[in-house]
Amino acid sequence: MKRIIIDMDDVITKTDWFTGIESVIKGKMDRTYPGFHLEDILTPEDQKRFFANFDKINFYNYAVLLDDCYEVMEELSKQYDIYICSTYTWSGVQDKVGTHLKNKYDFLYKNLSFIHPDKYIFTSNKNIIKADIRIDDRIENLRNGKIKLLFTAWHNKEFTDEYLKSKNIIRVNNWQDIKKILIK
Repeated sequence: MKRIIIDMDDVITKTDWFTGIESVIKGKMDRTYPGFHLEDILTPEDQKRFFANFDKINFYNYAVLLDDCYEVMEELSKQYDIYICSTYTWSGVQDKVGTHLKNKYDFLYKNLSFIHPDKYIFTSNKNIIKADIRIDDRIENLRNGKIKLLFTAWHNKEFTDEYLKSKNIIRVNNWQDIKKILIK
């Protein structure tokens, strides 16, 4: 059976990171930020407040499964060996990421009951895991896959079709696109 590695954040879930951060800094953020690490746009004072309270934020209180994710993943699980592989570390708060890891685990356990927790992988280096198919929102996490699916997210829209084709990467915009490619 072919193995699929599927990322969690911005692939399985739609998480409102802004609201989670704003709940701690008690202010509004620029929601048009084009980068990847949202905390980088905070003032030094807000960064201090954010990191000091990081373990009190449950970002998954602001998360939902993406449309069609549950149904398509359940279908995929009948044809493929599925693993959910997600990063849980944040730079600057390594001593507090245990709470974030638990929140990720709890969200997956509650919302994707057909995927056994033995199939959850939490790591910062996803490329150490061998897989035939990789689905992620970050290009660097697609290495070593025979089929590489880049899930469109706010931080990867700048990659052109030509560039992705040169890297043997297929862009998918939703779970129905994934279904068309992988369900036989």
